[in-house]
Amino acid sequence: ENNMQLLVISKKYEQIREAFIHELDYGVSLIKMETGFTKEDSISEVCRSIQTYVKFAPSDKLHISLLAKKFQYSEKYLSQCFKKETGIVLKRYLKNEIMSRAKHMLLYTDFTVGEISEQLGYSDAHSFSHIFKNSEKMSPREYRKSQGYKIGINKILTWDLIE
Repeated sequence: ENNMQLLVISKKYEQIREAFIHELDYGVSLIKMETGFTKEDSISEVCRSIQTYVKFAPSDKLHISLLAKKFQYSEKYLSQCFKKETGIVLKRYLKNEIMSRAKHMLLYTDFTVGEISEQLGYSDAHSFSHIFKNSEKMSPREYRKSQGYKIGINKILTWDLIE
């Protein structure tokens, strides 16, 4: 019975998440239309739009190729412009955002490392753990332990709902 309830809640969450992404896409389109946003516009505007999108987009949407498609630029051009304007390599910026979400989930949810890796779009927990360890100099389990597990929020809550 609990598994069925979690399945129903999970399904509803996915529907809410998809609706949110649709609205976010619609918002980006409206901004482009209302401001006459074109490729000739200041890259600062593009960078701000990317940063806003990255802040709210699900982790599985945080890939340069998907951003390039969404904002209608080539991956190379988008990466170069982002670096020029922000001083941060776009790939690093996206990785930092994902690691920030991972750390948050490790501390504020009772998701397993495998569940977190899945929600962040990794193919398996081992890949996620390896990348996390390279980034944070400790494994996800060590991080959770060293930082002090904050609170056991129900497993249906994720980064998207907490923020």
